[in-house]
Amino acid sequence: MSCKSLIAEFDAVQTLATVAEDGRLQLWDTVSSTLRSQLMRPSHLALSATCLRWHCVQPESPLIAVGSDTGHVLVWDIQRGTLLQTLQVHTQRVNHLVFDHTGEHVYSCSEDRQVCCSHVRSGELIQAHKSVSSVVERLAISFKGRHILLAGTSISLYRRDTWKRVQQIPGHAEPVQSLCFSPDDVLAFSSSADRHASLWRLAYRRPDKDTSEAVDPLVASFVYEANVTQLAFSSWSTSEFYIFLVLTADGVAHIYHVPAADLSPTVNAEPKKKKKQELRALRAVPSPICTIKVSAPGKRRAANNGARDNQKIFQVCFSREDELTLAYGGQVKPTFVTRTFSSISSIGSTSTGEGPAILLPRLSTALLASEESSKGDKKKRKREAEKILGAADMALPSATIRSMELIESAEEGEEKLEEAPSEVNYHPPPLLLPAVAEAVAAAEAEAVAAAAADERASVEAASRPSYGSRLSTYESVAVKARKKATSASQVVLLVQALQNGDSAMLDEALQSQDVNVITATVARLPIPAIMPLFDAVLVRLQGKPSRVATLAAWVRALLSTHAAYFMSYKKLVTMVTPLYQLIDQRLSTFKPLLKLVGRVQILQSQIASQTAAGRSEGLNLASGPLMTFDEEADAASEGSKAGEEGEEEGEEEGMDEDEDEDEDEDEDEDE
Repeated sequence: MSCKSLIAEFDAVQTLATVAEDGRLQLWDTVSSTLRSQLMRPSHLALSATCLRWHCVQPESPLIAVGSDTGHVLVWDIQRGTLLQTLQVHTQRVNHLVFDHTGEHVYSCSEDRQVCCSHVRSGELIQAHKSVSSVVERLAISFKGRHILLAGTSISLYRRDTWKRVQQIPGHAEPVQSLCFSPDDVLAFSSSADRHASLWRLAYRRPDKDTSEAVDPLVASFVYEANVTQLAFSSWSTSEFYIFLVLTADGVAHIYHVPAADLSPTVNAEPKKKKKQELRALRAVPSPICTIKVSAPGKRRAANNGARDNQKIFQVCFSREDELTLAYGGQVKPTFVTRTFSSISSIGSTSTGEGPAILLPRLSTALLASEESSKGDKKKRKREAEKILGAADMALPSATIRSMELIESAEEGEEKLEEAPSEVNYHPPPLLLPAVAEAVAAAEAEAVAAAAADERASVEAASRPSYGSRLSTYESVAVKARKKATSASQVVLLVQALQNGDSAMLDEALQSQDVNVITATVARLPIPAIMPLFDAVLVRLQGKPSRVATLAAWVRALLSTHAAYFMSYKKLVTMVTPLYQLIDQRLSTFKPLLKLVGRVQILQSQIASQTAAGRSEGLNLASGPLMTFDEEADAASEGSKAGEEGEEEGEEEGMDEDEDEDEDEDEDEDE
């Protein structure tokens, strides 16, 4: 069982909490090896768990914090079985979590290089520290609660109140995977993916610059055959000796009981690189007092499974001063055992160079029967499978029937031969060999079967409805099925269409227009199917922009439901750019129309204001038209106007002639 598929941790009351990648949190009773409870959110498939942390200082209100790959931190109240808080303080994968000793604050580190301190009850972000050098992989808070360790590839010791760095430890070549304090806060224990585990001595105050002596922080370094998955100190450790354990990926637990005098600091008066390497080489590495592992499989099972063995120890904790509780076996139903590592005389053990080895019994792989009965059943089935039947073990009905027919035909031939006249030459039918007789019988049986099949086909064709009626029936059934579509069926249909690349099935699933069904379907989608579905919807929008009305609901549901996941996706901008361009092209054609609509609205508002003003003054502006144009009346009025103008011009000319005559007469009189 790999750590990637199962994340587990013991609490102080001997309860194992496991959380798989689908987000189901399971609590196991270590006494009865039964499932005590199971907690999950309605949308537990939307997140994948990355880390888990208990807090059991107060047994009446234990808490569990679960980190996810989307940056969310889920805090569960185990006593009530409810989700206490969902913290959204990170934008990327959460690497590790740790509670302070009061249980009121939880510290988290993420791939976004942020170390955040959040209040458990209110969800408020109290502090945030950004790591500049590298990503913080693991956290550890001292037992006194004053200091905190941040580990990437190197390890840094900080004060919690001021975030001032106190000590810098070289660390490992690979990122740190396990980190913890000793109960007296004197030592720190770390491990990485390079199969090394190191003990470090912590310096809570910096050495004086005047002193020439330098203390090497490395106390001891351990090398194992597999990567280290768990480190833990026993709370029964004292100032005289330390008790700690190391669990490796191959399922071997190494128990150490080391005197404190053997872990004294190394003082180097000449702080040179070569001198440090010589001192580290001369330093004695403590050996484990015992190792615990599952007994090796048998030869047949080892040959069948090869080098893979799933029955391994995956979690260990100290239950007493000299006792361990171990969890091993399968993920579906783990098995819990307790072993005493100080007195191992009562337990089957073997002696190795590193101390006695305690062997745990292997579990039965059979589900309903014991392993011995399953072995017997396998042998019995194998013997039955090896039995070979021949032609003599069963009757051949076709050959028997054919032989009877040959006998009857031979008897009839003899009777006819006796009755026939002597001058008639009778030739009896030739005798057939048994193989030929079987072939003839098989051919006749095939002919009879073909005739029967033709007859049944003709009857079915006569009783079968027409193509039009069948098509209408299929359409009505399809319409009913689409009307009764639910979110569960839509999720299955979408996932199958995306995995198989079936465009027709995907188009059929995207035809749903019920907003509630679409929202529920998108919320229940697995994480690997979100981006392929979004890409498929965008391709259909770009290919046929006329489908915007039917696909807009899917785009809106995807963006609103999985906004956090989209924000963390690196290629989101390149994927959404064509959609932006399509929206801009569609909106560019509406700008002139929007201007025209604005002008028409201005005219309508002016007319409405003028009408309201006329009503307030007592004028009924809407009682009749302001002007009426009649083409015939207008032509007649223009003719009458022309006649009147001609008469006026004639009168004016006559008056002018009379005036000229009078003037001539006056001139004659004057002469």
